[in-house]
Amino acid sequence: MESSAVNIRLSRIVATAILSGLVVLVTLSRPQAQTNQSSSQVERSREKAYLRQQFARHFRTIQIESQSLLKTHEDGKLNPRILGKESREINKAARNLRSMIALGALAEEVELKTSFNSAADFDAAIRDLAGIVRKFARNPSHQNSRILNTDQATEAQTDLLSIIRLSKALTEQSGNYR
Repeated sequence: MESSAVNIRLSRIVATAILSGLVVLVTLSRPQAQTNQSSSQVERSREKAYLRQQFARHFRTIQIESQSLLKTHEDGKLNPRILGKESREINKAARNLRSMIALGALAEEVELKTSFNSAADFDAAIRDLAGIVRKFARNPSHQNSRILNTDQATEAQTDLLSIIRLSKALTEQSGNYR
């Protein structure tokens, strides 16, 4: 009888240990899964924050460089080196933005003059570039990313493509600027 009582107690202890072990294992595996899920969420939120930061940086660069280029031109201090440098920066930031923005296929080609033979052509191109950048920056699609207006997104993409093309043309022909 004593032996069966010991067996019962041992069985109960083993059962309790097994059950508590399973509970411990389940308890331990839950936080692990939650930790993995939390770390992936943290990683995803870090990546989103990084992309937002990069988008803001490139967005700001386009605006600042465009205004700087226009001001330098209007002050009569623009030379081929400055024109090449600033238009190259605008082009680089615009290409980076285009790769970050969804719906890039919506862009439509717009007729742009990309050959500059005189000071008046350069003047018009620099002013056009500044105007397109201003229009792009003020596009309502940049104000609220939760609402997608395809017409506004198409307009923003078209403006961005125009910025890329015009800044590239200015960069390539900056040596002809006088």
